[in-house]
Amino acid sequence: MHKILSIILASVLVIASCNGNNPAPAVPRLIIQPDDGRAPIIAAIAGATNNIRLTIYEITDLQSVYQVPAAPVASIGQALIDKAQSGVNVRVIVDQNQYNNSSSAPQIQLTVQALRAAGVVVHQSSNAFCFTHQKTFVIDGPTTANPSLTGTAIIMSLNLMPNYFGGTRDYAVVTGDSGVVKEISTVFDSDFIQVSDPLNPCKYAHTPIKTKPPPYPANTPAVNESSLLWSPVNSKQKLL
Repeated sequence: MHKILSIILASVLVIASCNGNNPAPAVPRLIIQPDDGRAPIIAAIAGATNNIRLTIYEITDLQSVYQVPAAPVASIGQALIDKAQSGVNVRVIVDQNQYNNSSSAPQIQLTVQALRAAGVVVHQSSNAFCFTHQKTFVIDGPTTANPSLTGTAIIMSLNLMPNYFGGTRDYAVVTGDSGVVKEISTVFDSDFIQVSDPLNPCKYAHTPIKTKPPPYPANTPAVNESSLLWSPVNSKQKLL
């Protein structure tokens, strides 16, 4: 009986995966730190053939930037530099607070200088958001010139700093879900060109009522992907 049930289940899975109208989505991969290290992320970057979008809170993972622990030769920053120099369009959004005011600001600024020197286009995040705490890659996501690109998204809890690959428990999810990839790409493209307002920056407080001004809905394009949660748009209600 167990064998018969196994055969039936296997047949159902094969039929589902072979349905041309509704292909089975690729199974997401889970990267766990510190066990998996940089290798899966570097491999994803190395596989890019058209474009890379990176939104990051802190990035210092480059050997030429002095820090403890030091970054190795095969670092995330170097992988991005190599891709930009090969002709891939690499764009980065880095949190403006960490870039300007944090204890790691000098290392972040040096990393950004090296990225820009290699042809990476780096923008500081808009101060419409008190912090841009997002940490995502999109590799070969759709663009206006190439809307048919499907690509891969990497959604991370870790910053791109050497200490996050040494002893910190963190994770990343790698997914080829086209809806997820497209929506992260769309939000990135909106955030990339969003201008800061020097006269009216968001000021964060632990009590939400004191956070002024609150982010405006117009600051985020329409987000409809059911499996994604976006702050400050819909994450709280989805979690609840």
